[in-house]
Amino acid sequence: RVSTPTSHKNEHLLIKRVPLPSSTAAAVAAMQMRLESPNIGQGSPSRAMACAMMGLRTDWERVKKIASSILKPEYSLREFNEDLCSFPELNLYLLQERTISGNSIGDEYQRTVGAFFAIYWLMRSQVDGREG
Repeated sequence: RVSTPTSHKNEHLLIKRVPLPSSTAAAVAAMQMRLESPNIGQGSPSRAMACAMMGLRTDWERVKKIASSILKPEYSLREFNEDLCSFPELNLYLLQERTISGNSIGDEYQRTVGAFFAIYWLMRSQVDGREG
């Protein structure tokens, strides 16, 4: 976090964030619409989870692409980040305003994607991962 004071009483925080995938807004809107329908997810142990994940599946072909590309020098962090949309569960972080930990959902999403970035850099430690 980089802090730039604008006055003694008022301080703004500038925080770099991982951009959300372009498909996220549509996925979140669809999840919220399903949550508003009383018939969807009935009988499920978690109606909210059933509504949120309805019709969504892990894109295993894209996951295989991640696995087969992660050590290639030309496979960039940007491309890896785009490929993370193969895990629709990441959108679940964007449904609530606050989590149990008290962090905003954006914070939880950022932390999770940051963990994926750590995997990317560790896997590539012999390629370019040391430079991060």
